[in-house]
Amino acid sequence: MTTRRLKVFYERKAARRSQLQQLPCSHYVDVEKLKEWILDSLRQGLCSFPCTRCNGIRVPWQTLRHLAAFTQEELSSAEESLRTNCRKHPDELKQCPRCARLVQRSSSEVLCVECPQCPGWREKDFWFCWNCRREWKGSNTLGVTCPHSDCSPLLLLSSCNLIERLNSKVDGCPSVRSCPRCSVLMSHKGGRNYMICPSCNYHFCYRCLQSIDLCVDACNILPNPRVP
Repeated sequence: MTTRRLKVFYERKAARRSQLQQLPCSHYVDVEKLKEWILDSLRQGLCSFPCTRCNGIRVPWQTLRHLAAFTQEELSSAEESLRTNCRKHPDELKQCPRCARLVQRSSSEVLCVECPQCPGWREKDFWFCWNCRREWKGSNTLGVTCPHSDCSPLLLLSSCNLIERLNSKVDGCPSVRSCPRCSVLMSHKGGRNYMICPSCNYHFCYRCLQSIDLCVDACNILPNPRVP
């Protein structure tokens, strides 16, 4: 019997079941069985985790990660498996632009996502846009339209500023890039010009966007695509 058949989700919390914790969807999950269920889901190649008591509503990874009480070693292994499973579905998983933790959204209809690892930053919760990964502006966190007018990935790639870091190999590069393999957006945070895509694990040069195996030392900076 696989852990998929374990009864993990419940409609309501019974008094005798102290191990049940409430989810954002208002149902309850058995935290004592949750870790086993997650690991089995990952072994099956899954990258989303639906509540079986809901109609298609998924429990975000950041919520499960917190409730399952992984050790640091277990969490690192689980997140590596999750990244691997998501390679064919790069929009399933993104990194918080503030803390770089892996984040999922419960609904594909909502652009505004909260990172639970960043509460209290500047004395407020941290919300960001799923599309452009910039901080969400305004109080309409239930909105389906990003408050940034250039939220479209192509618009953002076309209009972003250039990096100004003298004596750095990324000086003059666009501040936002699109992964050459899976197209996820990312920014250079410092250090060498070689990048590892947080979504598909592709290794490439931030300057020329070539694989690190094909990049030459004196490569040219490839510009981002422009809006017609």
